[in-house]
Amino acid sequence: MKKIFIITSVVLMLSSCSTPTPPHDPQKNTVNWNSKVMSQSIEGQITVDGLKSQFKNVTGNELPVPARALSCSDPDCYYALWSESYTKNMRIYRENQESENRAKAEQCDSNPQCRRKAEFERYLSGAKSSYQEAILTATPVYSGRADRMARALCNKAISAQSNGVDISNWVRSVSDAGLLDGNNPYGSIAISCWWTGFYGVKDANQVFN
Repeated sequence: MKKIFIITSVVLMLSSCSTPTPPHDPQKNTVNWNSKVMSQSIEGQITVDGLKSQFKNVTGNELPVPARALSCSDPDCYYALWSESYTKNMRIYRENQESENRAKAEQCDSNPQCRRKAEFERYLSGAKSSYQEAILTATPVYSGRADRMARALCNKAISAQSNGVDISNWVRSVSDAGLLDGNNPYGSIAISCWWTGFYGVKDANQVFN
């Protein structure tokens, strides 16, 4: 009887050992891991899907799949590999963009017409940006006044340029008026608008349209 009990116990033990463990199904797991929130940032929740979407929005391409992503057995490993792919490929993309921009800038510098157009657009963009800053930093009650001041100052800068005031004297005048103190947007407007006048702009309405 004792012998039968021992044999039965051994058989049961072997049976339990031979029960197959369910296979790891990476495809099934990644469905949930892609949308799992891994952390928070000021921009929102961080997920693998979010990394893919951000990369696509910036580069226009799909984020390359990490080689070992499907071998992960937990979401932390899975996210770490995708995060590494995002960082690496975004760095490559930005380096390529910088290289292309430098090549374009060098090519443009060798062409007087292109260089002139690029310089004009830079000063025009600077004037517009400073104008927006002046409006946005003014209280709602004074936003109309800020608009009038910016346009009047821009017209004065354009007029000074057309009347023969060179840029060094104009900068000195702007500085003496205290407009270059700190991050005053009106100082930038005054300088940028002088240059837009240099490149043919006749009125502030052509700058702040």
